[in-house]
Amino acid sequence: MAADVVNDLEGRIEQVKGRVEVVGTLPVIDAEALQMRQLLQNLMGNALKFRRPEEPPVVKVEAEIISGPGTPPQQLAKLMVSDNGIGFDEKYLDRYSMCSSGCTLAMNTKARAWGWPSPRK
Repeated sequence: MAADVVNDLEGRIEQVKGRVEVVGTLPVIDAEALQMRQLLQNLMGNALKFRRPEEPPVVKVEAEIISGPGTPPQQLAKLMVSDNGIGFDEKYLDRYSMCSSGCTLAMNTKARAWGWPSPRK
């Protein structure tokens, strides 16, 4: 799916002389495909849009399987989308809450990461 999103954004990537790196193989997770595609498209698109004018944007997408809370520990897929863009002022962090229940969100000015339960094997 990440490769499809990169294809969708190909014109924009070329226009800004940017680069999107998908690191490794992203895990298949139990999630709504349309919402995941929209999430990736928004994150990558925003990284290309909100860039530093003096340097080409670089977007990195990667994931890992982590242990979540609970007994026994729940397996989570942690998706990380990072970029070299302008970031945002953390005083507006509450405006960027994009996840509903069952999803954890950690954000800083350089990276956005989400964890979803139940990665498929």
